Amino acid sequence: GQEFGTMSLALDEASGKLFTVSMTTPEAAVIDLETTEVRVIPLPGAKDASGVAYDPVAGLIFVASQATDNLLILKEESGEVLHDIEVGAGALNVAFEPQSRLAYVSNRGAGTITVVNTSGEIVANLDGGSLPNHLRADGKGNIYAVNKSRGEDDTQGDRIWKITPAIK
Repeated sequence: GQEFGTMSLALDEASGKLFTVSMTTPEAAVIDLETTEVRVIPLPGAKDASGVAYDPVAGLIFVASQATDNLLILKEESGEVLHDIEVGAGALNVAFEPQSRLAYVSNRGAGTITVVNTSGEIVANLDGGSLPNHLRADGKGNIYAVNKSRGEDDTQGDRIWKITPAIK
């Protein structure tokens, strides 16, 4: 652990684990809420990590990093980086949708939402409007996304929408 600057949280209620990433150091942390034990995981290839999500079925941590424009997929148990995917400028946040088994990354600088499977493959790149900001899975197959406007004349900003993937 260095000087950890917490940025985002993901909670796995079943295991009682809380996941977070650091904006100031290339690290993630896993906190056991019962014992309060903290395990710090290095994030090689990540700078300004800002988003985190967790897949409890496969034990995968997803980390979005703004300055490196990437998504890391790590094995929670070992901390091993399985995939390092370039997703778009300013990768700000990530949400994992358990039914489709897809991760959604909001790329603030690129104006996109990139959809990635657990094998690290990009399966879609969606228009995110102006400054895509935050994503949230509802556990029922949907992702909710919000973005910010670039000013009062921006017709593509300050929106909330629901994304429902067509699963084949």
